[in-house]
Amino acid sequence: MNITPQMHEYYRVLVNRAKAAGDPFPDQFAAQIFQESRFNAAAVGPKTRHGQAVGIAQILPSTGKRYGLYATDLMNPEKAIDAAIKYRRDIASYLVKNGIQPTSDNILAGYNAGEGRVKQYKGVPPFHETLHYVKRINHDIPTLFGQGASGATGTTPPVAGTSSYHPLLPPTGNPETVSESTSFSPWKPT
Repeated sequence: MNITPQMHEYYRVLVNRAKAAGDPFPDQFAAQIFQESRFNAAAVGPKTRHGQAVGIAQILPSTGKRYGLYATDLMNPEKAIDAAIKYRRDIASYLVKNGIQPTSDNILAGYNAGEGRVKQYKGVPPFHETLHYVKRINHDIPTLFGQGASGATGTTPPVAGTSSYHPLLPPTGNPETVSESTSFSPWKPT
């Protein structure tokens, strides 16, 4: 695959956006969005029994509703990226509450197969599609962008004070640290 300078810029913008939102795996997040849509805000996935994922982050309409997104919002890259980061945070929270380590692999598997499946299998489910998804995002895509393997494979972020701490989770009792004015537009990189 030919990676254009514009794609490199989108990748960089997504890494920075994920860092600003406190995602402990920002390179992985950028690779995930590339895997989902090749940075195409108008991407439409195949129809499944769960619905049809759309937009840059390939969010199902049912998932989008959890974050206040409706049909037209799913194609808005800024809203979809914010929702995807929040969804990753919610996956991590769900895993912690269910005694599953919120590793980078488990968070990706939750995004792909559903957090309930990660709980069911106590880690990455043994589905070919999900195993390929995790491998591609952690190894293949970062290499395309000159990053080498993401280094995030299976890692758990360091504990900071409590056993329930996770950098994807907002601090208890505090508002999220990302301001509403933080915007993302892969079409106009900053």
